[in-house]
Amino acid sequence: MLFRSQVGKPLPALVEGMFTTVATDPERRTGALLIAGALAGRAQQPLADGRTPLQALLAMESDAEARGTVADWLLAVGNTRSDAALPIALRRLDDVDPAVRAAACVVLRDQGAMEATQALLERGLRDAAASVRLEAVLALSTRRDANVRQALQLVADTDVDSTVRGRAARALQAS
Repeated sequence: MLFRSQVGKPLPALVEGMFTTVATDPERRTGALLIAGALAGRAQQPLADGRTPLQALLAMESDAEARGTVADWLLAVGNTRSDAALPIALRRLDDVDPAVRAAACVVLRDQGAMEATQALLERGLRDAAASVRLEAVLALSTRRDANVRQALQLVADTDVDSTVRGRAARALQAS
């Protein structure tokens, strides 16, 4: 019960501690970053520096670029469930790193906006990297739109990667 209450309405010390770990502990940075993202979307108190946890997380983008951890940072932003995640994920669909583009598809999975669905259909499913197409299929598998079903059928029939084809076929069977 304590864990649930800390995720739902985290104590400021817990949130501050996660952000401190992200900044100071390279071995635990990734896990702390993902947790910080989940807490940032629910935290009600500012951090010691006066920023909201969401503001602090969004400000970490250039640091993530320098460290080569943009995919992790993007997943943390998605964990916030903030409206700020949509434009960032859409922008990151154009990243040169397929891991970042795949993470963008994961973030778009939880975005209900039609813009997210269109980006997954038009960019995610057409990506050169199979890992990105697979994440786009997984993200689209939760949607019940006729256009999505048609696109998943095309992927199931024609994608060059057997894993992507198979996952698209399973998504169609499950819906």
